[in-house]
Formats: sequence, C-alpha cells, structure tokens
Amino acid sequence: MMRAYLKCLQTADDLDGIALLRALLDELPNSRVGRAAAKCINFYIEHAATENISLGEAFGLNGKPWWKTEAYQRRNDALRECAAFVALDSSVIEQSRVLSRELRLYRETRWKHDSFLVNLPEAYKYTKYEFLWRAYDEHRRSGDNIFNFPVGISRLQQIISGRE
Repeated sequence: MMRAYLKCLQTADDLDGIALLRALLDELPNSRVGRAAAKCINFYIEHAATENISLGEAFGLNGKPWWKTEAYQRRNDALRECAAFVALDSSVIEQSRVLSRELRLYRETRWKHDSFLVNLPEAYKYTKYEFLWRAYDEHRRSGDNIFNFPVGISRLQQIISGRE
C-alpha cells in the first residue's frame, strides 16, 4: 500500500500529495513507515519555503533521499577529520593512503563489535577511533551497505579534497 501512495505522490502536486500522506498516516499511525513519513513531512514543512523543495524531494523520490545525503555529508566530514588526525601536514594522496589503511583495519577488527553500539565509546574520544566510528556509524545510518563504504584511495582523495 505504501508503494501505491508513493507512486501517486510522484505525479501529484504538493497539496494532493499532502492529502495522500494524511490518508497513509491515518492507516499507519504507530508504524515504522508512518514515523518515517512523518519525518519526511516535517522536513518538507521546515525546508520547502527556504530551499524550494517539492514534497517528492522530501521523500527522496527525485534522487537520493535527504536523510541519506545528510548522513553521507556527516560521514565525509568525519573522514576528513580522521585524515587530518592520522596524517597531519601530509599531502592529500598520503592522507588518502593512510586513511584507507586505517579504515580497512578498523572495519576488519573493531567495526564487527562497534556496529552494535548506539553511542560512541568513551575510550574512543579524542582518538582516531572517534572519527572512524563516526564515519562508519553515519554510513550505517544512511542505510547503505557496508561494502559501499569508501575505502579506495581515489575516492578518499575526492572526499578529503571536498569534491564529494
């Protein structure tokens, strides 16, 4: 049923879309889908006037959903901070090499356990593990597969230099 509403939402103007969403929320008041829809509506209400987004964009129907975009941005910020932490005063290519090794090692040794944590472990604060945990945690929040996490040197160069 959710798919039918979203399909209608793609072709509806914003007022019709809001009516469709109200009908959906009436049917799914306490479900995970209902809560997600409510988040999207709130995002739309907060950003529609200032950022000129459509209701479809708020629901991620026109490209990447907003929550993924925000999670990727926070992930990339953590990666840039980590690169600066582990390879301060190095070139972008050297930062990328060092960061790539650190990311792979962290994923293979610690992320298996850390992926179940809700909050940053106290022992990680002010260490490279704080940035590594934050980067992997934000990637997880995006809903993307762990195997799509950027660990390649060329991709990390783009992120560190701010081109992604």
